[in-house]
Amino acid sequence: LAAQNTEYGVEIAFSSSDPAWFTLHLNGDISEHGFPYRLFLGNTEISNNVLMVWDQLYTQNDDNASITKDVSVLVESSSLVENAPQGLYKDTVTVLIVPLDTM
Repeated sequence: LAAQNTEYGVEIAFSSSDPAWFTLHLNGDISEHGFPYRLFLGNTEISNNVLMVWDQLYTQNDDNASITKDVSVLVESSSLVENAPQGLYKDTVTVLIVPLDTM
């Protein structure tokens, strides 16, 4: 059970299907043409497959907690995008969340 007015935290990592960096690939196939994108959790840029601490999480009651933060994607216009073959570009991002003891 969570205790009210107690700070909690998690380690969180976002991993692209491309192990090197966040990349959108033609048809989601990492062997096809791709171009990089940047991923943000709130205002913090996320590195691919790197654990980061998300703290200052507090519960509203003893039963559960609902904490949200925006995740956004930035694709910068470049010759890689402009000259990319036409088609559907996608990536699968896996999120790993490891609870920490109270802070």
